[in-house]
Amino acid sequence: MGKDAAPPPAAVPSASNVSFKTRARTIDHLGRGQIADAPTAVSELWKNAWDAYATNVSLNIFDGAIVVAAVIDDGVGMSASDFVDRWLVIGTESKIDGPPPPPPADFKGPARQRQGEKGIGRLSAAFLAPATLVLSQQQGGSTSAVLVDWRLFENPFLSLDQIVIPVRTFSDHAAVLADLPLMVEVVLSNLGYVGEEGTRVLTEEWQRFADEERAEGANSTADRIIEFWKELPLQQRHLDEWPVTAEVSTKGTALYLLGAHHELSVWLEASYEDQEAKDVKARLTDILTGFTDTLTPHPVEFGYEVLTFRGATPRRVLSSTDVFDLDDFRQLEHRVEGRFDDAGVFRGTVHAFGEDLGERIIQPNRPLPKARTDRPGPFDFAIGTFEQVAANSSHTARRHKDLADQVAKYGGVRVYRDGLRVMPYGSAEADFFALEETRQKHAGRYF
Repeated sequence: MGKDAAPPPAAVPSASNVSFKTRARTIDHLGRGQIADAPTAVSELWKNAWDAYATNVSLNIFDGAIVVAAVIDDGVGMSASDFVDRWLVIGTESKIDGPPPPPPADFKGPARQRQGEKGIGRLSAAFLAPATLVLSQQQGGSTSAVLVDWRLFENPFLSLDQIVIPVRTFSDHAAVLADLPLMVEVVLSNLGYVGEEGTRVLTEEWQRFADEERAEGANSTADRIIEFWKELPLQQRHLDEWPVTAEVSTKGTALYLLGAHHELSVWLEASYEDQEAKDVKARLTDILTGFTDTLTPHPVEFGYEVLTFRGATPRRVLSSTDVFDLDDFRQLEHRVEGRFDDAGVFRGTVHAFGEDLGERIIQPNRPLPKARTDRPGPFDFAIGTFEQVAANSSHTARRHKDLADQVAKYGGVRVYRDGLRVMPYGSAEADFFALEETRQKHAGRYF
């Protein structure tokens, strides 16, 4: 009988130390997952302007073969090193790096609490347009620029560090348009090099991605990027609306959204509107109207507006001057106005049919949660309405009609933090108090 076969040698474990790799498509996924719609994205960019100590911000939407929109502010601005070290870095440390920076020396108001979610501003820009040019200038500094085509991040075969982004500094504003084609070429070089026949030879990763897209019957992302940049979408008329270029201001930021989202370009379409266009416009108006808290004796200094441009002709869509303010509120015949303290006790005044019912103190009807993360802090509270039937109202017939018109523009529930509106509360999908739902059933009955 033969000898038993020798047992197989014991497996030798292999070992290696590796690090995580981040695919470029992470940016694309984050942007789609965290931004609800165009108005919410615009509000995040406006909050970034607030954080930069701007006192004015605007959304400008320009007509053209490629629609260009711009978010423009007069804040402190960014330098080229800010672009490299912060704006183009995912997961900056500012949220855990101590308190927010103090206001600039020429800022006359109080210090501001941060409002923007860190990193969401960049993702908002990616949501609003396929490409973004950011121009920024600090007091006494040069103009810095960065150009990003967000479609580069759609390629699932690329790592983040394989994408090259052009950053430039200009001492002369006129040089921006002159140098823009060179910045575009840096963007396109991510796809591959230009061959002898003048066509772009794609890299292995982009060729693989293009083959997969074409196999599914779609135009390749690479082809769309190349086609988009055959003509520069940015013109001098776009730059002239930035106060820094117009030499009206010496600091600020202009974020140009090249190929703007449909929810922005719809404002430039012909007078005929289908229901979808009406809904899109109503959504932007509802979200951005009342962006700052006006039901306070001392509103924050932060002007905002939305403008559309057909050629050189501007049209104002909404403005911070078109609001329902504290004086309007205090003319309502029914209103409650006061403050909840950190124990949940309400102290304030009540008016009914225009009659002052005096100060009221109301205790919470149940104990507040004791966990630190669940306890509410103190907050101001104001809510008001009027009799929907004019015959039952203490208002004059004319005033009643004016109020009915104002309800259509300003009615609803809004939540504010440190003077700015909390987004996207107020829409049906974000009605976490179920107040909007009941308000729309019958404003008087459900008040």
